[in-house]
Amino acid sequence: MNISVSVGDDLVFNILIFFLVKSLLRFRCVCKRWRCMISDPSFVEAHQSRSATTLLVSSFDDRSHDRKRTLYTINPSINEGEIRCLSEFCNWSISRSVNGLVCIYEQYPAESHRVRLFNPCTREYVNLPPPIFSGRDSSKQVYNLGFDPSTKTYKILRSWIGNWSDCTYEIFTLGSDSLWRIVKDNPKVVLDTKGVCLNGTIYWTKDIGIQNRTIIMAFNVGEEKFRSVPAPPTDPMWGFKTSRMIQMGGHIAIVDYQEVAGRISNVMIIWKLEDSLNGIWSHKRFCCRNL
Repeated sequence: MNISVSVGDDLVFNILIFFLVKSLLRFRCVCKRWRCMISDPSFVEAHQSRSATTLLVSSFDDRSHDRKRTLYTINPSINEGEIRCLSEFCNWSISRSVNGLVCIYEQYPAESHRVRLFNPCTREYVNLPPPIFSGRDSSKQVYNLGFDPSTKTYKILRSWIGNWSDCTYEIFTLGSDSLWRIVKDNPKVVLDTKGVCLNGTIYWTKDIGIQNRTIIMAFNVGEEKFRSVPAPPTDPMWGFKTSRMIQMGGHIAIVDYQEVAGRISNVMIIWKLEDSLNGIWSHKRFCCRNL
């Protein structure tokens, strides 16, 4: 006598999150119910919270005369690690990661400007339409990936810097937009670096050379508006090679290692943004001991 056993979705969910991505890709073919479950954002979030991270690394090839940029994926969950070269993405740049996804974009040739939302774990991607401003008159472009947790929406912000150092910002909403849109709220600041997205806001540090100071800018992904964030009270002079913006314990933080880089002392300072609206910062000093 055949006995059929029904397994609830909650139990299947809690079992599947322990499998590797490679296995989950096969499991999507079991049935439509499993495919929908594995593709659901809540499953993706639960799986990412307990699984090892797949790294996406960009590297220049010094052996070639034109120093081609190559992308690699690194899977640390496999014994001794697994490295794959993504040869199809030669001379593509990457944004910072948000929920395991990145925006990758072609820098050369100048008239191409292909853009994709990419999942390094599954190697799946979504092609985005060409931006509004493109062609050889573009001197630089930077893409930042943002996520609005209130609507579970991903948006891609593009900074387009023309020959006269003027900056135009374009935005694309995944799932609802068919074309790029120009951001109406222009901060009049050239944000030409990769920002950090946290809790629905993208943050940047920007050196203002003429004024000899550094400012912090923020972009609300949901409202699509820029604002400035008050800097720490001591206003340290951060430089590209002597500081780094990171996420730390659910907060934006800036690691200031200019004294270590300049061999002035062995002290690094980490500034943590406790309240972005009121500009409340805390800081700790760390001594770098010789290993």
